Amino acid sequence: MTVGGFFARRTWRVTATLVLLCALLGAVWGIRASRNDGPGTPLRVCGEGCIVQWLAWSPDGQLLAIAANEELTIWALPERRVVFRQALSPAVLAVAWSPDGRFLAAANVRSERMPIVVLDTATWSEVRQLNSEGVRTIAWSPDGRTLAAGGDGRSVRLWAMPDGKLLYMLSFSSLVYRIAFSPDGQTLASRSDRLSLWRVSDGTLLRELGRADYYGGIAFSPSGDEFAATIGPEVRRWRFSDLVALPSLTGYSDMLVGLAYSPDGRTIAGGGGLAAEGIGIRDSSVRLWRVADGVLVQMWPGTDKKMIVALAFSPDGRTVVTGGYEPFVRFWALDTADEVTR
Repeated sequence: MTVGGFFARRTWRVTATLVLLCALLGAVWGIRASRNDGPGTPLRVCGEGCIVQWLAWSPDGQLLAIAANEELTIWALPERRVVFRQALSPAVLAVAWSPDGRFLAAANVRSERMPIVVLDTATWSEVRQLNSEGVRTIAWSPDGRTLAAGGDGRSVRLWAMPDGKLLYMLSFSSLVYRIAFSPDGQTLASRSDRLSLWRVSDGTLLRELGRADYYGGIAFSPSGDEFAATIGPEVRRWRFSDLVALPSLTGYSDMLVGLAYSPDGRTIAGGGGLAAEGIGIRDSSVRLWRVADGVLVQMWPGTDKKMIVALAFSPDGRTVVTGGYEPFVRFWALDTADEVTR
C-alpha cells in the first residue's frame, strides 16, 4: 500500500463520517444545507477586488439591478445578459426600482455631493437628478409618489415624484445607513446609530427602538405586521401594531448586514460576515428563518469567508440573490437549497 493510498482511504473515511454527521444534525434540527460543496455557478458582474453594494429586482422579476464599485448594470434574467450599463464614478452605493417598474433610482457617489440619478426604464434615459449629501440608501414609497434618501450627510430627504420637489428633510446625529417604508406608506424606518420610526406625512418622530450599529439591515414584513433589524449576530423583531418585541432570530456567528422578508412574509433571510475589530470573518453564510416560530430552516455556506453586503428575494419568492466582497452575485433556490443559475 502506498502512503498516498493510505491517506486517501483515511481521508475518505473521515469525509464520509462528517457527511453522515451533518445529515443527521440536519435531520434533527430541521436545517437544510446546500448540496453544493463549492460556490456553484455564480454570475460575475465586475472585476477582481470590487464590492457589490446593492441588489434590486425589478417588480416583474425579469431584471436585476446591481451596484458594484463605480458601475450600475442591469441584467436580464434568466438570459444573463446586460441590457444597460452606466458608469457612475467614483462609486454607486444604492439602487431602487419604483413600485411600477417605470423608474430606477441610483445613488451616485461624487467628491462633494452624491446626487441621485433617476432613469426611465423604458429608454434608460436620465429623467431627473436629485441632490443630496452622502447617499448610502434610497427607497420608494409603496405608491411610487415619494422617494427618500439618506447617508453620510446625517439626513434623510424626501421628494415628491416624478417632479422631484423636496418635501422635507430629517436630521440625524450620525450617518444613515438604511431606510425603509412600511407597506402602507405611512411610516419610514431609519437606521443610523439608532433605529427610528417617522411619520411620513409630516416627518414627526414616532418612536426610537434603541441603539444600533451603523451597518446592518432593516425590513418590514410584506403585511406590515412586523418590523425587523439586524443587531450584531441577531435579527430583532417587533410586532408593528404596538412595537412589542418578538423573539429574536439567532444562530449567526458574525454581524448580520443583509436582511429581507420573503414576498409571502413566511421567511426571513439574513447574511453578513462583518467581524468585530481585530477578529477575522468567521461566518459569511446565508440563513433563513421561519417567521412563525423563529426556527432556522435553511442555511447556505459562505464563499471563502467573503462578507455579504446585499441580499434580496426574487418577486416570486423562489430565489435569493446575494452579493458582497467578491466580483460575483449568487443565486440560491429556496426549494432545493442549491445555488442556481438564473
